[in-house]
Amino acid sequence: MGDGLGTLLPILGGIQWISGLVLSVAALRRARAFDRRGGLVARVSARFAIALFIIAALDLILRASGAGVYIENWLPPDFNRNTWHLRALLILCGAAWLMLLIAGSVNASLGVGERRRSAAEELRRRMGGRRTPY
Repeated sequence: MGDGLGTLLPILGGIQWISGLVLSVAALRRARAFDRRGGLVARVSARFAIALFIIAALDLILRASGAGVYIENWLPPDFNRNTWHLRALLILCGAAWLMLLIAGSVNASLGVGERRRSAAEELRRRMGGRRTPY
């Protein structure tokens, strides 16, 4: 891995980390709006995504601070530290984005169901005692 990618990796990882963490927190807040059982999958996957993004942030901090050089003393001699950082970051962030996708999908399906129920209640309220056309 070249020196340019070594500098670019923490910057791109930081941008990805910030946007992913913001979206994970938003998905978690949206999942809390649903009832206890309905939003459970969305809440768990959003929390797991937040945890994975935090672990990826620790990897980015190690990479950006240069502390990884001191860790190299405890690693096997054939271990490639630069490749490990890249793979770890890609795997962690990929898993976090997958969990975020699951949380967003569950939130979207629960939101559509809630919207349908509220629209049906509003239609019944406006129609009074009359029969609905549907």
